Amino acid sequence: MASTRIPTIRLRRPHWTVRRQITLSLVLLLVVMSVLVVFANLMLRSVQRDVKTQAENLTPAAIMLLNIDRDGYQAQLALERYVNAVPGTDLQAQLDNFEENSGQTISRYDEYTAMAIGLEGEADLNTQLVEARGLWLDSARETLSLTGDEQVAAMVGTDATFSTYRDFVDQLEGLYEEESI
Repeated sequence: MASTRIPTIRLRRPHWTVRRQITLSLVLLLVVMSVLVVFANLMLRSVQRDVKTQAENLTPAAIMLLNIDRDGYQAQLALERYVNAVPGTDLQAQLDNFEENSGQTISRYDEYTAMAIGLEGEADLNTQLVEARGLWLDSARETLSLTGDEQVAAMVGTDATFSTYRDFVDQLEGLYEEESI
């Protein structure tokens, strides 16, 4: 019997010249670099959004809280100067200073709440701050209605209510500081 020979098929290997290898390597490198550029662009946009959010919302609210703190301090200082006046102190100027700055703690707070960004715990602190501010201002007005030793003695309570009020302002400022880090 005659043997039949099964033909074998040889797969031809593509002829990879140095030029083709370099071209393929460059194409792959360009693809990888394109992917990296797209990824970097997406990351940059994310960072830009965060910076924009901070610049438009976080920073102005934090600055307003600092102003509220300063106004409260100025009001309390004017009250102390009024109560502990030394000869030559312009009592009306101290009283006006108290009224102006204590009023600014209210008006600036309204501005702050319009720009507040709703951080976790912010609503509760705002509620406590408003309550503490009310107690402080009520105590201050009560102190102003008194005279002599009674007024000086009442100032101790007013100092305590002011300290509580400032603690809440400081806690709110702390929330914004943590968020900006």
